[in-house]
Amino acid sequence: MAQTASILECNGVAPTPNRPCEIDIDAFLFDVDGVLADTADLHAAAWKRAANESGITVPEAVIPLLRGRSREDSLRLILGHRELPTADFVRVMDRKNGYYVAGLASLTPSDALPGAAELLSDLSRAGIRLAAVSASRNARTVLTRIGLMRWFERVVDGLVEMPRGQSNRYAHAAAAMRCDPARCVVVEDSQAGIELAHAAGMRVIGLGRAVRDSQAILKLDSLCSVSVNDLLLIIGAGAANKIIGSSQATRERP
Repeated sequence: MAQTASILECNGVAPTPNRPCEIDIDAFLFDVDGVLADTADLHAAAWKRAANESGITVPEAVIPLLRGRSREDSLRLILGHRELPTADFVRVMDRKNGYYVAGLASLTPSDALPGAAELLSDLSRAGIRLAAVSASRNARTVLTRIGLMRWFERVVDGLVEMPRGQSNRYAHAAAAMRCDPARCVVVEDSQAGIELAHAAGMRVIGLGRAVRDSQAILKLDSLCSVSVNDLLLIIGAGAANKIIGSSQATRERP
């Protein structure tokens, strides 16, 4: 529990074995790609292949910026100021999805990111409700392949039809679960996702180097070795934008 201890000490909270945990959190909402599942390489390879076939180069600097974005938004970001005819735009997206879906067949429970399964299990035992939220239409397939689908009472992904006037999937998930957004915590690895969660009125844990400069209430390098009791204590104590855990995970977060 080295990571948790260092986090607690940085926040002025003394780590104790069985510290009571009385906090105002009803649910944790998890992004999928990059938070629970190691799919970054599959996404990058699929975008590069689909784009190259249409004579489009995907700059390496753009790849990390695609996190948390829909296919449409991702392709627009790749194109920058360039324009594609609608039919070509759709063709590139469809090809990317086809290559990505084909790659999902290789996923196994070993592709769950370090600490994910343990954290979900511990949160569930602590009585915290769980939802998975993703812009991807393939989130359920990913969760099933990596063995984590069983933990979630709700999955709000790209296949879920949003109510008229509602585009925020985190807000929709909270409403569907009948949870007060202020009592929900989101775990995200993208700036776009963090902004979406904040817009829904939720607290956010930022995961990975890409969100070190974000406004997440807590920032972790990895879900590995995070004690649920201490994690909830930190969030309940109102820590804001100051905490970065040093990961000892065997697989480094990008």
